[in-house]
Amino acid sequence: MTPTPPPPAASGPARGPVAGTGRAIGGILAIGGIAGVLRELVGMPPLLGFLRWFTVDGYEILCYALMVLAGTALCLAADRGTRRTRTRI
Repeated sequence: MTPTPPPPAASGPARGPVAGTGRAIGGILAIGGIAGVLRELVGMPPLLGFLRWFTVDGYEILCYALMVLAGTALCLAADRGTRRTRTRI
């Protein structure tokens, strides 16, 4: 007997509240970090000014770069948690 293939997914993987919150916070950190780096280097007006409270005086560019990395990592981790494959035996 040959095994039957699994049924196709209806509309994709379901996202829980933790994954949605993780992607939202990660997106805010990533966009705010990019805007902060541009503001420090070019002199743009602040886009997400409340993130300046997470920076250390004298190390603003480094802090904003770390925000970009942390936000990207958080988005990727939240997205990875929603992609689960199910196999049938």
